[in-house]
Amino acid sequence: MARQWRLIFFGEYRNKTIPLTQAHEPNWLMRGPVALLALLSIGIWFSINPLSAHGSWFFQILPALEEVSFWWLAPVSIGLVLLGGWIGFRMTEPRTDSIFVQLSLSYGFLDVVYYYFVISPTRKLAIVLSRTDKRILDGLVNGVGVSTVVLAHLARVLDRSVVDGVVNGAAWLASQLGRMTRSVQNGQVQSYITAAVVGLLLVLWWIL
Repeated sequence: MARQWRLIFFGEYRNKTIPLTQAHEPNWLMRGPVALLALLSIGIWFSINPLSAHGSWFFQILPALEEVSFWWLAPVSIGLVLLGGWIGFRMTEPRTDSIFVQLSLSYGFLDVVYYYFVISPTRKLAIVLSRTDKRILDGLVNGVGVSTVVLAHLARVLDRSVVDGVVNGAAWLASQLGRMTRSVQNGQVQSYITAAVVGLLLVLWWIL
């Protein structure tokens, strides 16, 4: 923050996109939230004495921590703030090949780590699951569907050719036998004599 403060408020104007003549102070719609945050960041809201944390309302709601001494907390925090501010204010433009600059630009290489350990394995797993679904599950479902259709056609052929054929053949045979029987019983004496003679000849042929 100290480095950002120095780059904004000290030195020459660095914005190459907007000229200095177009720069202006923000209105209170932008100043108000910043002023409120600045007011709330004052240490008096935490403790009246900035060098003593025991007067803080935060530690008063935690009775178990009252016996622990935190005298070092405020001085150490203030010292770290002053040290970081001094380093940030004194820091010059770093080299682009610096390891710290690279870490900052790449966010500590978190994107690379996240890609290789999260995104890449997830994509590979998704590809494997997709291929498994298409080749095995879809193949199994399609195979069952094709087998069902083939069995249905075979059952249709058997039903029409065999079952219906037997039934239709039996009906045709019964019809023919009925016609033959009906032709004998035609009410003509000549037919009866012919049938009797044929029958007698068959009996004699069988006996002899």
